[in-house]
Amino acid sequence: MGRILKLLGIVGGAVLAIFIVALVAVSLFFDPNDYKVEISTAVEQATGRQLSLDGDLELDIFPRLRVAIGAAELSNAAGFGDAPFATIQGAGLAVGLLPLLSRRVEIGEARLEGLVLNLARNEQGQNNWQELGGTAAPESASSTADSASLELDVGAIVIADAETNWSDAAAGSDWQFGDFNMNA
Repeated sequence: MGRILKLLGIVGGAVLAIFIVALVAVSLFFDPNDYKVEISTAVEQATGRQLSLDGDLELDIFPRLRVAIGAAELSNAAGFGDAPFATIQGAGLAVGLLPLLSRRVEIGEARLEGLVLNLARNEQGQNNWQELGGTAAPESASSTADSASLELDVGAIVIADAETNWSDAAAGSDWQFGDFNMNA
């Protein structure tokens, strides 16, 4: 019995060591900034708009999976001027790794900083965000059942220094809502 426990301890330690070495290797050799062009291209194909990633992309794996982005800008729809549709100074999301194994998504904090959102409606009544969502594919019954069993737990949502600008060419009015902060 003692030999079996000793062997299990050695195997468990080896698996843990391999896991730690893999995490260190990924953090040393993987730079998410190398994928800025691919990310921008994917966003343009999905939305028809250009995404400019001016800030750094960050990826941490341990103890939580954390993704962060620096300054970024999404272009406006055609016919709505040169001002970008949205700009941010930064955003981040941290997700617990171990809960994912039991189909739980535990988000420690979702953060959005320095959002400037330029919403507009032209004289024909079209909005500059209408085409962003695209068309939704019909969901099958099995995908609905699978997604229903996924648990979501959000620790905090932080929005800092957000601003929304509304320009309505049809009504001839402009509004600005600024200095919006939320900590939930």
